[in-house]
Amino acid sequence: MLPGIDTSHYSSISLQQMQAMVKSKRIYFNFIKASEGATIKDSAFTRLWDISRKSGLVCGAYHFFRPLSDVGAQVSNFVTQYRLVSRAGVLPPVVDLEWAMVNNADQWQQLPAARRVPLLKTFLSALEAELNVKPMIYTAPAFWKGLIEPEASADDNQFFSQYGLWVVDLKNTGRLPAPWAAATFVQNHFGESATTNDLYDRTDQDFFPGDLKAFLNTTLAGYTVMKGFPYSPIVLDLQNALQAKGVLHDAPDGLFGAHTEQAVKDFQSANGLFANGIIDAQTWNKLL
Repeated sequence: MLPGIDTSHYSSISLQQMQAMVKSKRIYFNFIKASEGATIKDSAFTRLWDISRKSGLVCGAYHFFRPLSDVGAQVSNFVTQYRLVSRAGVLPPVVDLEWAMVNNADQWQQLPAARRVPLLKTFLSALEAELNVKPMIYTAPAFWKGLIEPEASADDNQFFSQYGLWVVDLKNTGRLPAPWAAATFVQNHFGESATTNDLYDRTDQDFFPGDLKAFLNTTLAGYTVMKGFPYSPIVLDLQNALQAKGVLHDAPDGLFGAHTEQAVKDFQSANGLFANGIIDAQTWNKLL
């Protein structure tokens, strides 16, 4: 299980705080809010993306879906934001599907029930076509069961199940919405429910329920780890693997320096890979 966080403009985190939290809590990733509805752009998106990358985190972006807003405008709003950041090797984009409150009224309840599933399918298909990437769905079992599942046919469930699931499970129940057999990511803590002043406690927390190899294989094309990479538990885990293979002789420290680079080259040479000292998909799938 690999810990992570999700953040938005509500998250007041500096670079120094992020780097300290990554080190003390062994955080691997950050899902960052990019946009909401047809026009709202999260004001902290690019800043949080930048400090997350500088803290060694794998980033992902999410869009809060508004059921009463135009689908095409929502796709455009998210894509405009998403293209402001470097997207090589990131986690898949996410559509956030949850109760959408305005003036104490849920917009999903204002949308005719028969329109909900077609609307979601249209948005997911349009976003996938625009980015040439299959997005993930973030949702809570109670939301899905109450508002989406009753309107979904077997074909609709088959359609939704092709998208990875980031599920809300604050009580560790293991419950999943009907179309999914497993979750790709799990959210298990809301920062708003914090009982202390600790920054991590006040931050939304998540986890990836697999190992580092499976996690890295969820990233989009282009993810690499190389000399100069910021301190990261990812580097620490890779160093432990290199040490286990007998090619790294220094103590793992989470910093990708010259000795780690040479160890990677030695491992690559011994395994028929191009010895460039860069850990890419070919390398981590042999190493881990």
